[in-house]
Amino acid sequence: MPKDSQGRDRYIAMAIKHSVRDEYESVFNALGWRIGLLLPRHLGEAQWLMQNGRAGDGLLLSFSEHGFTAAVFRDKQPLILRTISCDPDECEDELYGCCFSIATAAARKPRMRAAPYRYLA
Repeated sequence: MPKDSQGRDRYIAMAIKHSVRDEYESVFNALGWRIGLLLPRHLGEAQWLMQNGRAGDGLLLSFSEHGFTAAVFRDKQPLILRTISCDPDECEDELYGCCFSIATAAARKPRMRAAPYRYLA
């Protein structure tokens, strides 16, 4: 990752349970593949935002049966990454809270504009 605006190093740290990692490694070993890096699904999906040729801000929402991850990118670099674990019936409330947090952060960062809210049923 490039340094921040003040020249400081930036990092993204991810964690995975050993049992989950071992499952992935056993599948790939059975296929005869050597893996060097496992990425969470939302980082793989984020490639769409980082490689689409457009600069500016982007939002990725990645849902699973355990909740969702919201990732905000500025000029193809991760700005905000938040994973929410919740039951499916709690997702709507949690998503609203997450969007409110992102909008609050956007108000402190002048280049980021929150999109108009539109409810999709």
